Amino acid sequence: MAEKYTVTMSSSTYESLKLLLLLNRVSFAYQPETIKFCKSVRLVWRRKYQILSLGVIIASVLLSIYGVTVNLQNELIHRIRLTKASGKIITFLDYGYLIFTTMIIPIILFANFKHFSRYVELISEVDMILKYTSKSNSDTYVLYITLISTGFVFVSDICIWSSLLPKHQIVSYVLHQLPVYFTYYMQLLAIIDFHFLVKLLSSRVLFLSNSLQDFCKLKISTTSMVTKGVLVNTLQSPSNFQKLDMVHLYDLLYEASLSLNNFYGIALMFALVGCLLHLLVTPYDLYLQMLNTRRHYSFIFSQTIWMLGHTFRLFLIVNPCERISNQLENLSAILIRSLWRDHRFNINQVGL
Repeated sequence: MAEKYTVTMSSSTYESLKLLLLLNRVSFAYQPETIKFCKSVRLVWRRKYQILSLGVIIASVLLSIYGVTVNLQNELIHRIRLTKASGKIITFLDYGYLIFTTMIIPIILFANFKHFSRYVELISEVDMILKYTSKSNSDTYVLYITLISTGFVFVSDICIWSSLLPKHQIVSYVLHQLPVYFTYYMQLLAIIDFHFLVKLLSSRVLFLSNSLQDFCKLKISTTSMVTKGVLVNTLQSPSNFQKLDMVHLYDLLYEASLSLNNFYGIALMFALVGCLLHLLVTPYDLYLQMLNTRRHYSFIFSQTIWMLGHTFRLFLIVNPCERISNQLENLSAILIRSLWRDHRFNINQVGL
């Protein structure tokens, strides 16, 4: 087995990733072998597991292509989806771009696996320095909401199209559509992985910020029209060793963020383009549907639900990035104030 497909992490980091690894195992996306040591855990992606994951992806793509081809040949579906140019574009985004990105994203992630390995190593080093202990993740509710909302989108789509089709065609439609839903879920799973890997980094940044607050606290001055932060002279400064640890931890977290960006950057670009194109074109198509005298309200409702699904995918990508950006900005300010204080600057005259 190639060494580049082996990741060693601290026990704390493994506890933080346990739920995510379980979800990937259940979905046959990634099947690492877990080897536990005293204070660390090693994940090994054996070649047979890589072949299994690749086989699942290829099978889902081929079955999706076949299922889409069969369903679009249905007279009713063809008339609703493919009679207008906007409908053809929406259909391509719904199926063609989805299938394409499902093929390309795993290839990109496997090619950039070394960046993921480096990211986990850096997070583990941060955990050992901070003596960080993983607690119950309050953000797991996002995972449950994502899975429930995705299931709702799938069930609603099936129910809506089933109400339009003749009864003898419903079972055939559902069976041919299931691979498409699984393909959508596989792509969503990559976004969920990114979301929680960013949250993993965010929790360490927040923990370090709270630790630094013990050395650099603020009191609020109310004597001015504008509230300013003023450092208290009587607070104890950190030792040189503690100060070096803080700077080193900041460097580790920054390098970890770069590794995560290198691992997921291109893959997320494909996912984002698909979401944005869908959200840009779908409203125009729905507007044309509303103007049509033979409008199908069920189809309009179905497209609206899919728009909500794509909007939620954008939220999964953007929300943790915005949060950690704010946390890093706050951490940088705290660290700078601590270093200035150690060099005996008169910071009480500086508006923070």
